[in-house]
Amino acid sequence: MPDTSPRLQLPFVQPAQAQKHVTVNEGLARLDALVQATVISRALNTPPVAPQEGGSFIVPAGATGLWAGYQDALAIYHQGTWEMITPGQGWMIYVQDEDQLLRYLGSTWGLLPLSQSTAMLGINGTADTTNRFLCQSEGVVFNHAGSHQRTTINKAAAGDDASHNYQTGFSSRALVGLLGSDDYKIKVSDDGNTFTDALSVDRTSGQVYLPQGVRLGGVAAQNTLQSYETGVWTPSLGTIAAGDLAVATGLTVAYAYYVKVGALVTVNFGFNLAGLASSGFTQKSTMQITNLPFNSRDDGGSVDQGGVTGFVYQSIGSAKASMLGGGVASVGSLYLFVFHTGVGEARMTDRFHVSATYMTDE
Repeated sequence: MPDTSPRLQLPFVQPAQAQKHVTVNEGLARLDALVQATVISRALNTPPVAPQEGGSFIVPAGATGLWAGYQDALAIYHQGTWEMITPGQGWMIYVQDEDQLLRYLGSTWGLLPLSQSTAMLGINGTADTTNRFLCQSEGVVFNHAGSHQRTTINKAAAGDDASHNYQTGFSSRALVGLLGSDDYKIKVSDDGNTFTDALSVDRTSGQVYLPQGVRLGGVAAQNTLQSYETGVWTPSLGTIAAGDLAVATGLTVAYAYYVKVGALVTVNFGFNLAGLASSGFTQKSTMQITNLPFNSRDDGGSVDQGGVTGFVYQSIGSAKASMLGGGVASVGSLYLFVFHTGVGEARMTDRFHVSATYMTDE
């Protein structure tokens, strides 16, 4: 007959054994320690100076004194001495100072794993049917296991939300993610009810949109850049006053580009006038260009803004250029003043090159 039981190593009473109560009591003490097992700690390296009867510990690595060499064993204080019990595969222990359940894995102690499926989980708090996972903590770490660490937020349909919700006192202040579409967005709110689009990234092109503009270099309104746009436009010929160019019947556009940065518009364009004689002109003229890409700001004058320059290039004849100046009118047109340098300028073969800058309220 063996001396102890195979699992809990309880001592058996042997035939004709004297003082059987000693063996029985030893077995009961061991049962008291191992059934519904609990230990005070697994972090104490040295046996306590004044242990209580039945006090139990898991011996950590590097333990000293009477616990030296008993790593992972159960140290149970019984009748003035420490009994060291080697755990078996699958033993479960509750650790009081950690509020954790451990199981013995055959070579070390590990946390008792959670079920593969649980309806709700609350960490340091109580989950509910809406917030099925709740974690109340000053920090949460998602660390890699291998090469990567990816966190996925999936939604059912494009019109739904897949987002992070940042709150103060459980009142939303910022939403970040796929909000009502598959474009990436950031929305902000000062009351948790009304939200303003701050940023949007088009999912097909990757273009970034800032619907409220962006402030550069300060918080004042004049530091706000509301828009940026480039494109082409189509200049049209208005009236021509005085001079030999008054016989022009229209213009042919060679190029016409614009750049709009906030309220500032810059246009660059080149054109040839139709209907002119091949001979040079001798009188300066005033020419109106209409169909600007943006209406000019009306400051109450007929010609409100300067900043129009250019030249006329002639490919034949002795004189090569005439100078251009002018302004932008509040009615949305541009006026050119042609200054010729002598006979031979501004033939029907000449190209007018113009650059203008003006302000707009659009």
